[in-house]
Amino acid sequence: MPRVNTKEAHLFISELQPFSSNGALTGDFDKVGDYVVKSYTTPIFVFQTEERKAFLNCERYSVTTSRHQGQVRQAIAKMDNITALEYLHEKEEFERLTGYHIRQGRLS
Repeated sequence: MPRVNTKEAHLFISELQPFSSNGALTGDFDKVGDYVVKSYTTPIFVFQTEERKAFLNCERYSVTTSRHQGQVRQAIAKMDNITALEYLHEKEEFERLTGYHIRQGRLS
């Protein structure tokens, strides 16, 4: 997996390419084939590849995670393969729609 500068992460996210930025921001495919971007261990973006739906976790976090969310927003602006995009401000709604627990990874 390529290691990138955080300021360049949006380029990888917009192309759904796996990457890592010193472990703080990562993007990769999960077991079911969805592309997931995490800030530390918190999922902040899920792209369901089969349905082409995207979900952005807009919950407020640290300054660093807010910057990571900004990288995702930059990437979203470049993506033309999204059929539906939801900006989710409630943790429970993000968890229900994506199957990811905030700070805990994929639901079983």
